[in-house]
Amino acid sequence: MGKSLHLGYNRQMNNTVIGLELEHSRTDIGTSAGPIDKVYRLKTRAGYAEDQMFYYGVVGLARMEGFFGQEEAYVVGLGVEYDLQNDFSIGTEFLYHGISDFNDSGESLGINTLTVRATWNF
Repeated sequence: MGKSLHLGYNRQMNNTVIGLELEHSRTDIGTSAGPIDKVYRLKTRAGYAEDQMFYYGVVGLARMEGFFGQEEAYVVGLGVEYDLQNDFSIGTEFLYHGISDFNDSGESLGINTLTVRATWNF
């Protein structure tokens, strides 16, 4: 379990929403080379908004840091947000992080994360 902070910009055109987001997470994801302590993500989000719901896909890059040093990964995923009106939304996001050569071992590593999100929109 971890905690994170995200900051981004979304643009809505009719029901289509596109955006860019920067996220920093403190975590304790276990790997064979030791835990991942920090994750930095730069993500693009695109999706469909209807009423108070926003359904979206994610594509981006991540840098993961831990005892092993740091690794770069690609990120893909899906998410959903519910607008509570009053400038707040809640949601959840599933992300897959792919590392092609983890810790110079020649092995690929895939990490899944599921995040519950609360967002202040301004």
